[in-house]
Amino acid sequence: MEFIAPISCIFLVIVIIGISVLKGRRKKERDKFIVLGAQLARASQVEELRKTRGDFGISPMPGWHYDMWRGETNLVRPVLLPLDSQLVNICNNFSNSDKSERKIIRNSINMDELYTLLIFSKRSAVFAIRERNKEWLIRGLTAVAMI
Repeated sequence: MEFIAPISCIFLVIVIIGISVLKGRRKKERDKFIVLGAQLARASQVEELRKTRGDFGISPMPGWHYDMWRGETNLVRPVLLPLDSQLVNICNNFSNSDKSERKIIRNSINMDELYTLLIFSKRSAVFAIRERNKEWLIRGLTAVAMI
C-alpha cells in the first residue's frame, strides 16, 4: 500500500508528459504552413471591430511616432527624444490610474499607437542598460502593459 501512492504519482506524471508531447507534435504539424500577413490582417480586423464598437475615449498618445528613416527605431545608440519624454508621462499616468481608468486608456489606443509603445519599450530597455537605471525598465514594462 505504501508503494501505490508514489507509483500512481509517477504514472500520472508520465501521462501528462505524454499528452504534452502529443499536443506539441500536432501544433508543429499545424504550424508548418505560414501565411504571410495573416497576423496583420487579423490585427486590422480587430482594430476595425474596436472602432465600430465605439467604446473608447480620446487616446492619451501624442499623435506622432518614431521615424524609422531618421533612425529613431534603431536600438544601437538611441538618443532621448521629446516623444520619449511624452511617453514617460503617459506611462506614469497609466501606472497611477485605477483599474477602470486603465481599461479606458487601453481601449483608446489604436493599432498604430501600439507599435509606438512597443518601440518605446525597446528603447527603454536600452536606456535602462546604458544608464543602469531601473526606472527605464519600469517605464518600458508599463508601455507593454498598456497594449
